[in-house]
Amino acid sequence: MPDTILLVDDNPKLLSGASLTLEMEGFQVVTAVNGYDALQKLEDLVPDLIVSDIMMPGCDGFELLEIVQTRPNLVTVPFIFLTALNDDASIKRGKSLGVDDYLTKPFSSDGLVQAVKSRLERARALQTAHTSRAYIQMLQLLARAIESRDSYTGRHIERVSGMSQALGRALGWSEEKLEQVRLAAIVHDLGKVIIPDAILNKPGRYTPEEYDVMKTHSAAGADLLEPLKDILPVVYLAVRHHHERYDGKGYPDGLAGKAIPEVARLIAIVDAFDAIAYARPYREGMGTSGAAKVLTQEAGSHFDPEMIKTFQTLLASPTFLRQISEG
Repeated sequence: MPDTILLVDDNPKLLSGASLTLEMEGFQVVTAVNGYDALQKLEDLVPDLIVSDIMMPGCDGFELLEIVQTRPNLVTVPFIFLTALNDDASIKRGKSLGVDDYLTKPFSSDGLVQAVKSRLERARALQTAHTSRAYIQMLQLLARAIESRDSYTGRHIERVSGMSQALGRALGWSEEKLEQVRLAAIVHDLGKVIIPDAILNKPGRYTPEEYDVMKTHSAAGADLLEPLKDILPVVYLAVRHHHERYDGKGYPDGLAGKAIPEVARLIAIVDAFDAIAYARPYREGMGTSGAAKVLTQEAGSHFDPEMIKTFQTLLASPTFLRQISEG
């Protein structure tokens, strides 16, 4: 669907020319001859952008913007002033009301199109950021709610998140990437929301059928992250692939070696270490030394051998071990 622009001006020639210019660029344009006319149109319309003159009879541009800002369904709609008023007082008043941009008359067709496109792109970017942030917060809350269903896992999320960032830092990863590692660690078991409590908290080993159900959680978690796939690809891939094995015998896709995304390889190591070291419904924990021994034995088959070496170096650090125990 094309973006809809509400264009408001009491000059018929300017209104017609600006409308034609925007329509030729593929926009849908709704016109109004003054603020009152615009408010009537806004009763049945939520445009993607409002472009309005300031000096108009009756309800001027300032009054129109003030009223728009009071309506919940319109308050986030970006607003551009078309104006011959470029004095400091007018600009200051417009900014105080929340106007997004000014386009000073006379303006060229290219200038109008550029201003409209720039403001729409900025609005979309902000909307995407706000939506993504809210979605991430919801996923984090859901991940912690899932963890709370399993009394054996305790502070699993905090430990896995802390150890994952420490390992990533030891591997020389950037701070930007470490932030995605942190988020991936928090939501890595998101898909367990679909696992029945009877399986998740079973006090014994799974039957083959139950294990098949449990194995669906990594793909299910990735499905939940699908809306963020293009925004947080590292997180998406880590959630889907953190149960792949270096020898290709893991799930859900049977990836092997370096074909497994590196953050997924990292999460696999830390997640397994925590699962082995601490108690699970079907067994007692083996402690940090026992878990470290198992990981060493599985290097090259289950886990990335190079990452295992770096992780073993971390485990030799009293500070790191203390952080684990505190977590």
